[in-house]
Amino acid sequence: MRRGAGELASFVAEARRAYGLDQPLALGYSNGANIAAAVLLLHPKALAGAILLRAMTPLTDLPSPDLSGVPVLILSGLNDPIAPRSSAEKLATALAAAGARVERDNLPAGHGLTEADLTRAKAFYAREAAHPFRAGA
Repeated sequence: MRRGAGELASFVAEARRAYGLDQPLALGYSNGANIAAAVLLLHPKALAGAILLRAMTPLTDLPSPDLSGVPVLILSGLNDPIAPRSSAEKLATALAAAGARVERDNLPAGHGLTEADLTRAKAFYAREAAHPFRAGA
């Protein structure tokens, strides 16, 4: 996970340089959400924020980076047999302790995505894109 997070953070940095991009806001589902969370925790300047769908705590030893003001949405399924809500709650707590603005919700779903996920993610993205957070940009 640590190596993959480093590789993804390097890719994002190179793409930003090559194409003149702002910091991206990550959108990840399941393992994609886990790697995005790891990037936030291990490489806090790489992303402007994240939408994490069915995420779990990606690391056993959670670092405490400075994520002051970084917006993060975490959506879990109430009946998810793969990504336990307790793990997502631990992740949310760690991100909030690092200063992130965490929104967390448990939806009436399993591990699969629902219309409620799309509605919440779309609203979060629209709000955050209108007022982007650009740490170290």
